[in-house]
Amino acid sequence: MIKTVLTIAGSDSCCGAGVQADIKAINASGAYGVCAITALTAQNSQGVDSVLEVGGGFVGCQIDSLANDFDIAAVKTGMLVNSDVVKDVVCRVERFGFDLLVVDPVIISKNGKQLLSDDGVTVMCGGLFPRAFLVTPNIPEAEMIVRGKINNLDDMKSAAQTLIKLGPKNVLIKGGHLDSSIKSEGMAIDLLFDGGSFRIFKKRFLENKIVHGTGCVLSAVITAELAKGSDIVNAVHMAKAFIFNAMDSAVYLGKGAALINGV
Repeated sequence: MIKTVLTIAGSDSCCGAGVQADIKAINASGAYGVCAITALTAQNSQGVDSVLEVGGGFVGCQIDSLANDFDIAAVKTGMLVNSDVVKDVVCRVERFGFDLLVVDPVIISKNGKQLLSDDGVTVMCGGLFPRAFLVTPNIPEAEMIVRGKINNLDDMKSAAQTLIKLGPKNVLIKGGHLDSSIKSEGMAIDLLFDGGSFRIFKKRFLENKIVHGTGCVLSAVITAELAKGSDIVNAVHMAKAFIFNAMDSAVYLGKGAALINGV
């Protein structure tokens, strides 16, 4: 039976990230994607121009409607906008018993637009992280949450240890933003920590290619693979391979970053 995966995130008008990218990636991974939209955005390949927030109560209504009809196997969150939305999501995670919850802590866009309010970050860390099976921050997001710089693999490990104390079962720090000798060796790395041991995932770094929506797609594929029954290590392996191929074939259609296409 095809597994249903729920993504709770913002809409991306250029379809490179957010709900649109999540749905494409989830479906391409062999699951069926449904969504609860937290915000509408006016954005393109160059960045986010404007955000129209969806009220927290209506986000909860969307989740209720889906959960009362579908057997939701796994859930991922992306852009949650503000503390009211985060609280609504926490409430529904508890109400419906969503055990396979992947939290992608979307806080700031590539062009510096704040996508989650400061109080929203606080509620996310205190309310959503403890209920998460996995959190997937990139380097800037991890730096904001742990309040420290991450310059190398040792820093990533230290940040992961701090993040795991907030309650998630697993932490995956995405190393695409890492500015270190590791990247100069031609390898992009991600670090998975389960509270006991570290696992490093390496993939050839695609030089001089900036692609929109990679974090959304990676977490979406991980969620789909978990929904299908994969363990966390295999799910990350599958997602890393998926995102590498998707980035390698990304297309430049606008004036900014490349867009993942044909996943």
